Amino acid sequence: MVLIMRLMEMEFAIASYSLEGLVFTVQLVAVVFLVSSLASAIYLGRVRIYSLIYGEKKVEKQIHHPLFWAVLALIFFAVMVMSCVGLRTELRKAILTYSDNAAGMLKSIALFAVSLILFHISLARSIVRLMQKNRRFAAYGTNTFILRQLGSVLRTNSVMLGVLAALMTFAVIGANMSFLQKITEEEALRRDLPYDIMYAGNLTNEGYSLFSSDEPELSIQEAEEKIEEYADIKAKHPYTLYTNGESYFYGFTRYAGSPQMRDYYMKESDFNEFVVPLGYEPVQLKDQYFVVANDAQMAQIDWSKTQLSLNGKEYYYVDAPQQEYRIFQYIMFFVVVPDEAAQQMTPEQDFVVYELEEGSYDLESIQKLERALTFTVTETYMGETVDYEMCNYYFKELSRQDRNSNVAIYVVGVLYIAAVFLLMAMAILALKTLSNISEDKKRYQILFRLGAGRQEQCQALRRQTFFFFFLPFAVPMLTGIPVVLISAEAMRLCDFANQVGMVYAIALTVAVVMALIYVLYYMATYQIAKRAVIVS
Repeated sequence: MVLIMRLMEMEFAIASYSLEGLVFTVQLVAVVFLVSSLASAIYLGRVRIYSLIYGEKKVEKQIHHPLFWAVLALIFFAVMVMSCVGLRTELRKAILTYSDNAAGMLKSIALFAVSLILFHISLARSIVRLMQKNRRFAAYGTNTFILRQLGSVLRTNSVMLGVLAALMTFAVIGANMSFLQKITEEEALRRDLPYDIMYAGNLTNEGYSLFSSDEPELSIQEAEEKIEEYADIKAKHPYTLYTNGESYFYGFTRYAGSPQMRDYYMKESDFNEFVVPLGYEPVQLKDQYFVVANDAQMAQIDWSKTQLSLNGKEYYYVDAPQQEYRIFQYIMFFVVVPDEAAQQMTPEQDFVVYELEEGSYDLESIQKLERALTFTVTETYMGETVDYEMCNYYFKELSRQDRNSNVAIYVVGVLYIAAVFLLMAMAILALKTLSNISEDKKRYQILFRLGAGRQEQCQALRRQTFFFFFLPFAVPMLTGIPVVLISAEAMRLCDFANQVGMVYAIALTVAVVMALIYVLYYMATYQIAKRAVIVS
C-alpha cells in the first residue's frame, strides 16, 4: 500500500479497520471450504479403492484426430484476432461519437476470453501428436522421450493451461491499463488545469443571473488578498470570452439548430496571455482565425469549410498551430480571432488564472483557501428554493488529490488482481510440474539405462519444463501487442498524442517484469526437478 500511495503521489494513511469486511471475508472462505469439501466427498464416494491405488498404472488414452484439434486451434486463434478488431472498432465508436458501447466492448472481451481458453485446449491436444508424426524430428536425440512426457502432461492439463493463459492475459491487460489510467489522469490534469488557481466569472444570459446570493461573491481584488494569505502569487493572466449571439460554427456540429448554443470568440492577445506562460509560441493572426476544440469529437470536425465575416471584414481559416491547446473553460470549442474582430462583440465571461510560487503553499492551505472563497447561493427551480455553497475558483492541487484518490481505487485493485493472477498461475505450473517428480524419476532412470548421460538428461528436462511453462505464457505476452496498439490509438483519439510514447514504455516494462517472474519460477522449478530426477 505504501508503494501504491507513493506511485499515486498521495500521502499514506493507515486505513480504518472494517469489521464488516472481516465477516464477509470469513464467510467467503467458509463457502469455498464447504464447496471443496463437498466436491472431494462426492469424488471419494464414487471412486473405487482399486482406482486410487493403481490409477497411475492405467494406460493413457491417445488423442485421436490431432489434425482436427489443430484446425480448431487455428479457428479459435482467428476468433481471438476478430475480437481484438471488434474491441478496437467499438472503442473508436465510443470515443468519436460519445455513444455508450460498453455492452459491445464487453461482448468482444468475453469472446476473446472464451476463444483464448478453447485455443489452448485445442493446441495442447494437437501440437505434441503432430510433432510425433514428424519421424525425422521425433528421432533426433531425446525428442521422442520429451514428446511422450509432454503428451501425457498436456492432455490431462489442457483445460488448466487454457484457464491459466486467460488469467495471465488479463493480468497483462490489467497491469497495462492501470498504469495507462494513471498517466492519462496526469495528462488530463495538466491539460484541463494548467495553472495553480483558475477563476471563472458567473455566466449571465441576456442580463438574467442564473442565481441570486445573499452572501455576494468576493471581488477579484478581494479574492487575491485572500489568496495572498495562504500562498504567494507569482503571476496572473486574465482573459475574456466574447459572443456575437450567432450559432454559425455550431451549424457544423451535431448541435446544429439548437437555439441555446452560441459561438464564442477569444482575442488573439488574450489567447497569447494564456498559452505563452505554458511554453507555447505566441500566435500572430493576419486577417485569419482558427478553432480550438476542448472536446475530442469537435476536434474531428473539418473547420476549413467555415467562412467568417465580422464587422464587414472577411477572415480566413487556418489550422491551429498546436492541436493540444486547452483553455480553461466549459465550452466544447471557441474561435481565436484578431483583437479588432471582437470589438463589437459582447463579453460573455471573464477568467483569471494564477501562477503560485512553488513551495509557498501546501494541501492544507489550499483547502483553507477554498473555504475562504466559497459563498452561499440561492436558486429557485420549479417553485422550490435551494441554498448551496459555490466557489468559482478551481485549484489544481485539490483536483490532483481528488483524481489521485479515484485512480488509486482502480489501480490498487487492478494491480492486486493482476499480481494474484500472475503468481497463482506460475505457482500452479510449478506445483503441477513438481507433483509428477516421482513418475519423472522412474522415466529418467529408464532414459539413463538407454544410454543418456547427465548432460542429455538435463537438456531433456530443461526442454520439457520450458515447453510446459511456455505454452500458457506465450499468448498472454503476445496479447500485449494489440493492447498497446489499441491503447495508443485511444490516446491519440482523446488528444493525448504526446503520451503515446509512455504507452509503449509501460507495455515494455510490464512485459519485462512478467518475463522476469516467469524466468524465476521456471528456473526454480527446473532446479528442484533436476536434483530429484537426474540420474548420474
